[in-house]
Amino acid sequence: MLKGVFPGGRVGIFAGCGLLYAGLSAVMIAIVVTAGVRTPVWPADAVLVALLANRSTGDRLAGVAGALVGWLLFAWYRGGDAHFFLSILLVRAVTMATGLWVIDLVRAWARRSRNEELFEVAAALVATVFPPLASLAVALLLSAAGVLSRTPMPLGVWWGGATAAFAIFLPALLYLQRDAARRGRRPAWLNRGVFAAVAVLFPAGAVAATATLPEPMVFFVVPLLLTSFVLRPVDMAVLSGSVWFATMMAAYGLADTPRTPMLLPLGVSVGALLPIATCVLLERLRQRERDLAESENLFRRSMDDASIGVTIIGGEGQYLKVNAAFCAMTGYDEAELVGRSFKDITYEQDRDELDSFRNGILDGTVRSFKAEKRYVRKSGEVFWAEVSVIVVCDPATGRPDRLIAQVEDIDLKKRTLQAIAESESRWAFALENGQQGVWDVDKPGGRLYTSPTWKRMLGYEPEDVSIDGGDAWLELMHPDDRDRFLAINNAHERGETEWLEAEFRLRHKDGHWVWILDRGKVISRDADGKPLRISGTHTDISRNKAAEREIQLLEERVRLAVEAGGIGLWSIDLATGVATWNGETFGHMATDDTDRQSLEWLRFVHPEDRAGLSEMLRQAAHDPEARVNTTCRLLSPVRGLVHIRVLADQVTLSNGDRLLLGTAWDISEQVSAAQALRDEKERLRTTLHAISDGVIATDAEGRVTLINPAAQRMTGFSEAEACGHPIEDVFQAVHDDSGHPAASCVRQVLETGAPVERLGTQVIDVRGRDIHYIREAAAPIAATADGRAGAVLVFQDVSAERAMQRSLAHAASHDDLTGLANRRHFETRIQSMIAAARDDDSRHGLLFIDLDRFKIVNDTAGHLAGDALLQEVARTMRSIVPISDCLARLGGDEFAVLIENCDRQFAAFVGEKLIDALGAIRFTWEGKVYEIGASAGVTQVDATTASAEAVLAEADVACYAAKAAGRGRVSVFLQDTGEAQRHMSDFRMAARIRETIESGHFVLYAQEIRSIAEPGTRGRSLELLVRMLDDDGSILTPDTFIPAAERFELMGTIDRWVLAKVIDDFGPAIMAVPGLHVAVNLSANSLNDPTLWRYLADLFRASLLSPSRLTLEITETAVINSFEVARDFIRAARGVGCRVSLDDFGSGLSSFTYLKSFDVDAIKIDGSFVHNMADSTYDRTVVRAINEIGRELGVDVIAERIEDEATLRELAALGVSYGQGYLFNQPRDFHAVLADYGVDMDEDMAEPLRA
Repeated sequence: MLKGVFPGGRVGIFAGCGLLYAGLSAVMIAIVVTAGVRTPVWPADAVLVALLANRSTGDRLAGVAGALVGWLLFAWYRGGDAHFFLSILLVRAVTMATGLWVIDLVRAWARRSRNEELFEVAAALVATVFPPLASLAVALLLSAAGVLSRTPMPLGVWWGGATAAFAIFLPALLYLQRDAARRGRRPAWLNRGVFAAVAVLFPAGAVAATATLPEPMVFFVVPLLLTSFVLRPVDMAVLSGSVWFATMMAAYGLADTPRTPMLLPLGVSVGALLPIATCVLLERLRQRERDLAESENLFRRSMDDASIGVTIIGGEGQYLKVNAAFCAMTGYDEAELVGRSFKDITYEQDRDELDSFRNGILDGTVRSFKAEKRYVRKSGEVFWAEVSVIVVCDPATGRPDRLIAQVEDIDLKKRTLQAIAESESRWAFALENGQQGVWDVDKPGGRLYTSPTWKRMLGYEPEDVSIDGGDAWLELMHPDDRDRFLAINNAHERGETEWLEAEFRLRHKDGHWVWILDRGKVISRDADGKPLRISGTHTDISRNKAAEREIQLLEERVRLAVEAGGIGLWSIDLATGVATWNGETFGHMATDDTDRQSLEWLRFVHPEDRAGLSEMLRQAAHDPEARVNTTCRLLSPVRGLVHIRVLADQVTLSNGDRLLLGTAWDISEQVSAAQALRDEKERLRTTLHAISDGVIATDAEGRVTLINPAAQRMTGFSEAEACGHPIEDVFQAVHDDSGHPAASCVRQVLETGAPVERLGTQVIDVRGRDIHYIREAAAPIAATADGRAGAVLVFQDVSAERAMQRSLAHAASHDDLTGLANRRHFETRIQSMIAAARDDDSRHGLLFIDLDRFKIVNDTAGHLAGDALLQEVARTMRSIVPISDCLARLGGDEFAVLIENCDRQFAAFVGEKLIDALGAIRFTWEGKVYEIGASAGVTQVDATTASAEAVLAEADVACYAAKAAGRGRVSVFLQDTGEAQRHMSDFRMAARIRETIESGHFVLYAQEIRSIAEPGTRGRSLELLVRMLDDDGSILTPDTFIPAAERFELMGTIDRWVLAKVIDDFGPAIMAVPGLHVAVNLSANSLNDPTLWRYLADLFRASLLSPSRLTLEITETAVINSFEVARDFIRAARGVGCRVSLDDFGSGLSSFTYLKSFDVDAIKIDGSFVHNMADSTYDRTVVRAINEIGRELGVDVIAERIEDEATLRELAALGVSYGQGYLFNQPRDFHAVLADYGVDMDEDMAEPLRA
């Protein structure tokens, strides 16, 4: 609460508490001096203690320090004895410190004892005693020491007044803080009119009673106690504090000398706290009653709705209550069970089951137990049940009073377990002694039995049934083995083999595969020879398979290594000198391997290498410790020169033979690669000197080892100057936005071993002549054996690219024509201002400016003139708006200004200056002078602003209001005005309309047009009406969204949606009804759209709908506003076969005149004339005239809004041909109307396409 009053952290708390304490001190002294009230009540200490009660220690120190400084400032302002005020300062400090200390003690007690609801009243009781006593003790010590030579009143009265202050103010403020925290900083009592009236009348009565009654306290205490029965603690605390504070003020202000100057504050303290304590206790009792009632209701519902049986048994064993599930389980009605002993329906051998628990229940050692027992149903059937019993004791005596039992039917479970036990006993010996898993298949029943040993083999517990039954175990088989096993199994079942024997893998429960040897046999067949039962065993052969696999892997590895590495294997028998080798070795030397043993293979060794190799072989033959490890060249008759590596050791076999075993492999590619690497290094050196990217290489310590010419040019260092120096001395990048040094990419690579890329830095050569914007990347050089090699840094000069990026960024955020910020950039600035406002509670102004009469210039002088005018407008506005504020062109002739750190009034002032400046523009184009103006809307961006779109909408609303008020002015958006709400509603509706158009959530309704002569016959003409779906799926009528659509020029888009829907989607269905015509309304916006007819013609070309089936309705108002356009459109529409109807005929002043200028097919009499014609001679005359003229001109006449039989008779008497209205039918969904005509949308729309 304190933070909400004084924001800004502890500095705000310090300042706020100081101002509050000084203010309260000044108020109380002013009351004493001005009103002459001699009161010892000093609320400042109690108020500060209450406000700091829920704060941290740091906040408290700041608050108390602020209060003491506030006291000193007040003392300095008042003047007087400084020594006295300093003494009082110590008393105040002790009072507040003691108050906060005892409140913490009470809070700790409340939490430990779980009595948080008593905290406030307990804290008030304790704080009423100890802080005043502490202050009195300090005052007495100071007086005894001669430090405090005088006091404003006797010390006893002073102590009593401090006590009263804590009793009056502390509980109210503590409760208000709790209430504010629970209700979002808005105490509930502020909304209670009754409480407000009582809070005013009680203190007023207190003052009157104190002035007039001999014993006024009785007047307060009794009503307050009565009031505590109906108010909440927070309300009672505020009311009691108000009453007793008024009482104290009245007692010391109205009487010359209080009758009991010391006892009155004490009585007030008791009188203030007693009603609050009463109210808290009553509230606690009510809450306990509510909790008890809720608990009882929950128990009743749980018992009645339980799916298992629940019973309550009395002390004598009789049923007190049973639920429906227990009745269904036993077959008895509730009336038959209640009052009977549970033993009556217990199986005879189980009736003494509960006796074993009886002693434990009686002596209190057993409070719950669970048992299995048998019951006897009403039908005599015995069933097993599991009973869970809870002992309920009498709260008064603590002795067992009744039992609550939950009963679950486990009969099926018990019988199943018994069957399983019997089955397992048959196989126990074989399973335990043979260590084989036994399986048994019942083919007709589809049942599979597997022994516990079988299950443990696969990691399952014996009781696990997840893999029992049917072919479930096949799901465990490896997919690669399944088809092979099924083929073997099927052959055995057909009798083709005597035994079933197969090897396959099954998945262990933990996921690995277990190799299984399966042996089994069909042990019974039916008359047709089909298997009835098959039994067998599974043996785990995983170890055997693993050994086989290791041998295969070893052989395969050797083979692959030899083949992949091109390794030749050879040996020399040291006793015989015979040499043998495999094909790889022979392939290095010769083409014919017919006599490998006798071949003098040393003749293939290059003459320069032959002697050295021979010596190595001789030494290895005579010295077992010697090893051959060398390279040499072979002269192959086929391959020419071959480089090989030779490795050999002397070995002694188990029979004593000594062999020289060796390998030889071709290293010609490695030798060629080494040479290629040397060549590549030379090419790389040449490339590094030629490329434009800078390249610097370092060793593992970060010292430069290579720098190419491009890097030398950009850094200013030559190769001699750079090599050997740390990279930071040669290359130091800085951030281009701040100029601060950037971390070295090379050091990052050397530390982490991972590549680094960075963009957005600069490098300046050592002479400071040039600045280069660069893109840099560093990567580690492939490590050597010790893991340390170095790094390479590549950096590219991207200065030209950065310049282009900045140009593109400016173009993306600014208007090409005016150079001002564009809408996207402006909305981004608004969002940043919203974020700033939420951080620092700042406010900013926003202007929305719309030019007046710009369209005249643009239409009459042309777009070039309009562009030139917009540029002049931008220059004019830029000369007024500071460069620090954001000026933007939002589009067309709409501009906006975002002014930082200002309120609405200043923003309105800037808006008036802009309007004046724009109104003064005299724009000249081709010798003509044009004048324009502007209207502006102002709103505010602050912490409550939802989004940029929302605040722009507010400014637009305000601008619209300015235009509506006469243009050339500024209007400020005020959220609470009805006009603002209406326009905001239009904005929201316009947004919803756009969403609805995109999502296609408009709906077409249809209303029949019937012949008045035959009103009961379904008509062959329909008027299609558009409806919009609301978010909840309900239908919105046109009057809720058409005004917004017209204002924001969305009617043309809606008309196009309707036309496309009717022609594309419903065209086949309309054509499926012989003679059916549909009419569609066109708005004035569509009529003014020069591209509408081309759009309509394209729709007709792609649709099956004949134009003659479509009637276009144009309102008389649209014709008045666009006479020439309407005439051209009507001519084009009727030219392709469409019908045209003039809607709302008769509403204009010159309705009949239009019939001379337009060739239409029908006129629809305005419903305002038809609706009242039965009662209005004038309306009937107008209808008669329109009908007669229409008949003379040969056009159909349709009357709208026929709602009663009287109107229908009048129209029939006048000879009107057609009509529509609620008398015939109400508009309905077009799909439903088509269904009435027998059209199935799916079939009837698809059939014409098939045709």
